[in-house]
Amino acid sequence: MPTDLLAPWLLTYLLHSTLLLMAAWLIVRLWRGMPLSAQECLWRTALLGGALTASAQVAIGWEPWSGHLTVPQIDAAAPATAAAPPGEEPLRPSTAAAAVAAAESAPADESRSVVVPVAPTRAKPSAAGTQVDLGSVAGLVWLAGLALLLLRSHRTRAQLRRRLAGRAPLASGPLHARFEALLADIGRHGRIALLETPGMGSPVAFGVLRPQIVVPARTRELPAPQQEALLAHELAHHVRRDPLWLALTRSVTTVLFFQPLNLLAAKRLRETSELLCDAWAAQHTGRGRELAECLTAVAGWLVGERAPLAVPAMAAHGSMLERRVGRLLEGTAHRSTRVHRSSARLLAAVPLLAVALLAPSVANVAASTPAPTPSSPILAPAESTAQALALLDEEIARLETECTTLLDLLGQVRDAPEALRQGAARLAGHLTTLKTRRAALARGAQESTR
Repeated sequence: MPTDLLAPWLLTYLLHSTLLLMAAWLIVRLWRGMPLSAQECLWRTALLGGALTASAQVAIGWEPWSGHLTVPQIDAAAPATAAAPPGEEPLRPSTAAAAVAAAESAPADESRSVVVPVAPTRAKPSAAGTQVDLGSVAGLVWLAGLALLLLRSHRTRAQLRRRLAGRAPLASGPLHARFEALLADIGRHGRIALLETPGMGSPVAFGVLRPQIVVPARTRELPAPQQEALLAHELAHHVRRDPLWLALTRSVTTVLFFQPLNLLAAKRLRETSELLCDAWAAQHTGRGRELAECLTAVAGWLVGERAPLAVPAMAAHGSMLERRVGRLLEGTAHRSTRVHRSSARLLAAVPLLAVALLAPSVANVAASTPAPTPSSPILAPAESTAQALALLDEEIARLETECTTLLDLLGQVRDAPEALRQGAARLAGHLTTLKTRRAALARGAQESTR
């Protein structure tokens, strides 16, 4: 993505994702009996939809109904003082009259040494005002935050790899036989590997291209019905492609970390995934109560141990564990989970289309024009030819008045200093130059209008 589109895209995504995620939260909040599969589809759309609508409006050029928002650049320093054109010295007409008054008040023996500063030294311009490029600032902040989160994610993955380093294939025994029976029931015989490790406290399902299920060695201690329920729950994660969705969710929350509502969506998606896997396992094995007992047993194994966050794990604590166990014991785990796939997609598409068509986008960052600073009319840049002519006319009128005053004063001074007479001649010459420029500018304006 070009750097000039980075800041508009990030700001547009922040706006659109906020609208989508808040809409998803509100819909789920108001619709108490909303099916779990519909909730999952809605949260997935809200999590990913902001990037799609922002890309459509900013990168592709989709024109939203509400138009664009423009963010100006920020002036970080005072604007520069205008400088005189090359070869020209800024004149201060009042200096001539002041010099004449000084010559009159000077003693007779010192009057010839008076120097007239008709052409004072040009004022030094101040440092030019710098503008803060919001695109560059946003890009640097985003890259810095992304680097920190990628480092944290790498450490989490490394910790998980260390805990899974001792896993070994489980190719025989009662646990393997029950797993093979479950695979045969769903027609996936030999496509998912079952492994065992002593370094994990909770069973996990991971792998997109090479799906695997890793169970703790303590799983052998569970009764056979609970083992079957546990394996069915982990198998449900692969049937639903949860490892792929979890990886995508973690990528979004990492890359687009500046949207805090993404964490809410990720949490809701994890909870919904576990509830749906519980429902799938209870429905396919008919062992909802055994699965509830298994969840309680596995939660006890994890006391004092942090469950891995990079893969779908069966373990749960607190209110979420109570909710899952309660649904399984009451026999309501598989209720309110079924919904027609097209209906769920239609429900999720409504807020997505609304944001894409109606929500504004952030236009390219526009540079704000600094306000012109007061300076000499000759030095200020004219916005039009008419303004330039008006400024020249004002300066010419001022200089004519100064010249008249200076000549009158020279006529009253006996033995006027030579420097004063030279200054008056320079002032008259500058007046002639201004009149010549004024005539040339007027001729150019007339020729351009023909």
